[in-house]
Amino acid sequence: MDGLASVVSTVVGDAPACQKRLPRLASRLLLDSPPMAANLWPRANQLALASDDDLVGTYAEAAEKADDISDRRSQNAAARCILAIRKELQSRGIQSERALLPLLDHPHAGVRLWAARGVLEFDREPAEATLTAIAESDKTLRGFTAQITLREWRAGRLPRR
Repeated sequence: MDGLASVVSTVVGDAPACQKRLPRLASRLLLDSPPMAANLWPRANQLALASDDDLVGTYAEAAEKADDISDRRSQNAAARCILAIRKELQSRGIQSERALLPLLDHPHAGVRLWAARGVLEFDREPAEATLTAIAESDKTLRGFTAQITLREWRAGRLPRR
């Protein structure tokens, strides 16, 4: 397995849809340490080569994997991937960050949750609305996470720019 298939399988698990959508990004990602999924990080200089659309697509795929509590190792690797992508989008400016906004309407609640946390820093209202909707409708760990995220954000205990 090489290129996109190995990157996606290693970073965010077995995701055929992602493998079809993101060939440019995966072919540019170099990973720091091969065998242990929990220690894999895309290098920042490689993320810089990807388009905003590629980054957002990978963000969504990683958010789905990070929402899967059955595999902690892959979940943690996916969360690190999300944070690296968010940092890259922030470095590109507000227009690139706004590429996350459509994810607030994604069909997967885990993707909406991760996107809302990323969007909170630059567009509070739609992010808070998304988190509130998740907190009210989802009675799982995901809903609890949305509730705590809102509480901590409003109390000023989450990082802001």
